[in-house]
Amino acid sequence: MVDTLLHSTSIPFAIVTGTSAVVVAFLSWEALRQSLIGRLVALLPLSMALATGYHVAALVGRPASVPLEAIQSAVYTAIALLALSLVLTHRRIRRDATGR
Repeated sequence: MVDTLLHSTSIPFAIVTGTSAVVVAFLSWEALRQSLIGRLVALLPLSMALATGYHVAALVGRPASVPLEAIQSAVYTAIALLALSLVLTHRRIRRDATGR
């Protein structure tokens, strides 16, 4: 009974928090649109929406299904690539600022 109640309350919470995070990311992209890092911030809402969709699907569906594992792999790969791109862009900005 508790497990069902926990899942029932987790799903709307995941949807609301994920949607809020995507809205904040879009607002940040609007502010940073003209900057170098703005292009990478544009990918942030997409990866956040994919992560939210995956977590809702994991709560609703079977956790050991092959499509869910493929989605999980794609989401985590996209997040890792986004983080790597942000680090490389930050290093490029720092290198340009110091003149090295």
